[in-house]
Amino acid sequence: MRSGIGDVEGVVSVGMPGSLSSTLVGPFIERCRAAYPKITLRITDADSDSLRDEVEKGRLDLALPFEDEFFPRRASGAAVPAESLPDQQQG
Repeated sequence: MRSGIGDVEGVVSVGMPGSLSSTLVGPFIERCRAAYPKITLRITDADSDSLRDEVEKGRLDLALPFEDEFFPRRASGAAVPAESLPDQQQG
């Protein structure tokens, strides 16, 4: 997702429940555009169980479920470590 000059770019698929999307989508898109102008967001709404399945199947890059615990898994079954997520401080 980085171009040759270090900019983050590409398509990021994000899912969230409809109950959250009405309040989160606008601010989320605005902040992502400000921080990563070359990212294209693909937003999906679904229930939390469906979002978990879509992340685990690799169809969503990120999910914002409405529940206390949500640990996406890689194909190997290992949880995705927080340090593998992009750092907003990087240029």
